[in-house]
Amino acid sequence: MSSSAAVEQIAPLLVDRLPPKMLTPWDELDGSWQAHLQTAFVTGSQPQFIIQPSNEAQLSAVITLAHEQKWPLLICGRGSKIAWGNPMESSPLIVSLARMDRVVHHAAADLTVTCEAGITLHQLQAHLAKYNQFVPVEPSYSGKATIGGIIATADTGSLRHRYGGLRDMLLGIQFVRADGQVAKAGGRVVKNVAGYDLMKLFTGAFGTLGVISQVTLKTYPIPEDFKTVVLTGDLDQLARAAEAIAPSTLSPVAFDWFSARCTQALNLGETPAIALRFGNVAASTTEQTNEVRLLGQQLGLSIQILVNGPDQSLWQDMPVYFDNSHLRCKLGLLPVQVPGLMRQLADASEGALVRIHHSSGLGQLCDRPLAWDRAKLAQLRQHCEQHGGFLTLLEAPESLKRDFDIWGYGGNALGPMARLREQFDPSRILNPGRFLV
Repeated sequence: MSSSAAVEQIAPLLVDRLPPKMLTPWDELDGSWQAHLQTAFVTGSQPQFIIQPSNEAQLSAVITLAHEQKWPLLICGRGSKIAWGNPMESSPLIVSLARMDRVVHHAAADLTVTCEAGITLHQLQAHLAKYNQFVPVEPSYSGKATIGGIIATADTGSLRHRYGGLRDMLLGIQFVRADGQVAKAGGRVVKNVAGYDLMKLFTGAFGTLGVISQVTLKTYPIPEDFKTVVLTGDLDQLARAAEAIAPSTLSPVAFDWFSARCTQALNLGETPAIALRFGNVAASTTEQTNEVRLLGQQLGLSIQILVNGPDQSLWQDMPVYFDNSHLRCKLGLLPVQVPGLMRQLADASEGALVRIHHSSGLGQLCDRPLAWDRAKLAQLRQHCEQHGGFLTLLEAPESLKRDFDIWGYGGNALGPMARLREQFDPSRILNPGRFLV
């Protein structure tokens, strides 16, 4: 079907069934917004409309219509991670939840908050800060990332060291099924054990099982004081420091490894680093940073203490190459193998920006695409797999994604995942072809 024919067939149904304010033709979008959204599609393919519902009823109407007409949908929030996954062959419609951005209910005394999925993390944190509370996540593109997108991609960040992953924070979920029906699981209380744990199932499902419309999350008190200690120097000495810190009584809220190029980009030095962030009463953070400082001195490492603005900026999203074409991988391996991975990456590319969470061994790599090809990525994936881990290619030029299995996963869970997808979305309406199953 030609593009013009598709518009002629789709447009009357959309106008007849949906409020006009929800619809924006592709040609009327801002050029920079078009270019960003285009990264989700193969070259030569583009959507016809972007639809922005303002509430769950409108979202349900959109998906019901798509289900009836068998229209594939690309689901997003504000598009911060729209380049993640395989490019779509075609989709007449993008559905953005950006207008569904309200705080529905905040039980400050119970430390829970219910919000719509399109609210950005920044908006939610600003609301919670009035009550000295926050949601402890630091995802990629944190300035634009929506709560629904953060959950769909399971993108927690460095604070998982102290607070756990998103699955540990999610108390309730409301979503629109692939047939347009609204469903929910969990609730607004911390103790809730009824039924299947759909919250965990939807976390990291990349929108393939249903469209998250509303969530209830645990909140936490904002610590009185934050301080970060950065140790830079020789990898072997950094490894010794990490080994000494792990079994100690120190209680950092975040503990990350940084590659040499990453520390350079952050103006922290010229060598690899480990950084520990402490969040507690001021006396505690001071005592703990002093203990790490003493350890660093004993090992001959350079030491920096960050507070206030420098502390906050370090724990935002890692630096990336903003040239409209960069490579980003999510990777993982056994934490004790992180120094070896850092050495291998230094040999593979001098420009690799790498940040890995010490306790989980999960992290991200960003680099210029020209530094990597299929063979080098395969070699890095093999290294991760040999040490109990994985590598997923999140963002890259279309040509590299086409030549490389971006997910690289063939474990024994793949069959059950495919069967779940078949049960939740048998017509493959939601994000078809973009993700693992």
